Amino acid sequence: MQKKLITICADDFGLHEGINAACIELATRKRISAISAMVGAPAWRDGAKLLGAFNVTQVDIGLHLDFTEYPIAANSRRSHAALVAFAYARQLDRALVKSEIDAQLNAFEHALGRAPAYIDGHQHVHQLPVIRDALIAALSTRYAYAKPWLRDTRASAGVNGVKPKLIETLGARALRKLATKNDFPQNNSMLGVYDFQATADHFQALLTHWLTAAQSRDLLMCHPSQSIKANGLHGSMNRTDAILSARIAEYEFMQSEAFSDMLAEH
Repeated sequence: MQKKLITICADDFGLHEGINAACIELATRKRISAISAMVGAPAWRDGAKLLGAFNVTQVDIGLHLDFTEYPIAANSRRSHAALVAFAYARQLDRALVKSEIDAQLNAFEHALGRAPAYIDGHQHVHQLPVIRDALIAALSTRYAYAKPWLRDTRASAGVNGVKPKLIETLGARALRKLATKNDFPQNNSMLGVYDFQATADHFQALLTHWLTAAQSRDLLMCHPSQSIKANGLHGSMNRTDAILSARIAEYEFMQSEAFSDMLAEH
């Protein structure tokens, strides 16, 4: 089988300690190659101290731009449905969007002492109208000489399903046009989209399918977490993690030797 070079990215770092612990372990064991951080989330500050142990050649650490759960400013927060509706109606407060993007970039830089290697979005909000324009403008000003890469949510040609195509439809083409115009690199296609109903065995089957379909320069996103109770991890989860069981199933397989063998195969 022909070998492929892809990015495996764990999302939602900072949301709670179970996610943080899973990301640190999987990155240390070279099971993932990128970590996306929510800098307004409850476990970010403690987690950022752990991320500092990685240098830029070991793992890409990026900003998981967030407007739906834990933005820096409380008045920036909307439900995902409302955010999409306001964005497409061009009714988002542009000054507030700009301020929130700057605040999250500032928080990332302050914690890690460097710029993010890339930018993506919690629930893919980075590609929405108004937000994507403000994001490109902010990044062009801050990082003109060392531009971070941006997540492209274009669905892989080898993967079927409504959800991957829906995510792509919410702004992948428009963001790609902006990124190309402003010389921001991107991944090729994105894999890893599913309904978050998974056991470890089912997730293994999904990964087999995704890695078979993957092409070089693709991105595979994942959402692993250790079990908070099982590992004695404690922390404030102000909102319930609705996909925690799927996160734990992902982690259980990704930390196994079977996953290491799968990566070597592909």
